[in-house]
Amino acid sequence: MDDYVEQILFFTRAENAERDYLIRAANLNEVIKSVALRNREILQMQQIELEVAKLDHTIHTDAKWLEFILNQVLNNSIKYGARKIQVTSTQKSNIITLQIRDDGIGISSKDLPNVFKKSFTGQNGHHGGAHQSTGMGLYLAHTLCQKLGHRINISSVEGKWTLVEITFMQHDFYTDVA
Repeated sequence: MDDYVEQILFFTRAENAERDYLIRAANLNEVIKSVALRNREILQMQQIELEVAKLDHTIHTDAKWLEFILNQVLNNSIKYGARKIQVTSTQKSNIITLQIRDDGIGISSKDLPNVFKKSFTGQNGHHGGAHQSTGMGLYLAHTLCQKLGHRINISSVEGKWTLVEITFMQHDFYTDVA
């Protein structure tokens, strides 16, 4: 229930997010740790393994908004049957990419191009029960990433895995402002 209320609040603020965010240097490991702690009980209850490695990067973002984005991604992994979630990152030149990979039910190739569309639930969101979906989580994640200057991408193989990648550009502009 708390997550749905938070979605509603972030949805109402997302249209004018630039009024509420503050770009600062943030440690990726600390942001992930905060999201993991927030979801600790459900991860333990459902015996989901969360494997975190190679996150010692400083990025420029609004940590509050990024935590919300990552919480949406993690909640989808949990909701759609992940037994193991791996969180890693890579850096190439001035680009840092965060990868969140799960072994859940995946997304059909037919639904994949639409996952960021507002209210899109796809075939997985229509199953009912544990897979009920509002179609707002990934839409908000995508919208907020755009406003923060990040990129988000999803790839998946139905029945096997889903990979969410969030790319952070490290510009001198952020360093000068922050």
